[in-house]
Amino acid sequence: MVRIARVSAVFLLVLGLLTVNLGWSEARSKGNTAREILGPSEARVGTTQAGDEVAPKRHGRARAEIEPHDIFKAVARGFHSSRPEAFVGYFGKGRVRLDFGEGGPRGGLFTRSQAYYLLSQYLRRAQTTSMNFVKTAGTKIKRGHPSALLERVCRYRNGAVTKQFVFVSLSLEDNRWVISEMRIVPAR
Repeated sequence: MVRIARVSAVFLLVLGLLTVNLGWSEARSKGNTAREILGPSEARVGTTQAGDEVAPKRHGRARAEIEPHDIFKAVARGFHSSRPEAFVGYFGKGRVRLDFGEGGPRGGLFTRSQAYYLLSQYLRRAQTTSMNFVKTAGTKIKRGHPSALLERVCRYRNGAVTKQFVFVSLSLEDNRWVISEMRIVPAR
């Protein structure tokens, strides 16, 4: 009796998967995108498992219209809230250069997911108490490498307060600005 129930359950599962697969194939053959097939609630690109919004992969404005200062503000918000989700979506398809300075993980070139993991681990170590822009350069250009220097004051769990500089550099990738480099260095 149990064996018949198991066979029936497996049969129903396979039948359900085939039905979904055929529906998906039919919709894709008509040229629909995944977002049109799944609908807005099922195709939530740009969220974490907890449902937190992250920087969008596709922006409401045209790709070239996302200004560098918008990305720099997202970085400042992400550091201040200790949530790299605020700016990880602005990393490019390729690798991003990260350097954490003294006391942080070893720097280098990382994929978007690796960079997210390293930044989230790094930002958990100390709470950012203030994040201020020191200097921005090239934010009105349409080529080159716009950059920003931010000052971060953070408090570690043991009570120590330290000041760091966060350098962020952008580059154009597929006609949109992406973060290509991020360096965190202690202020001397």
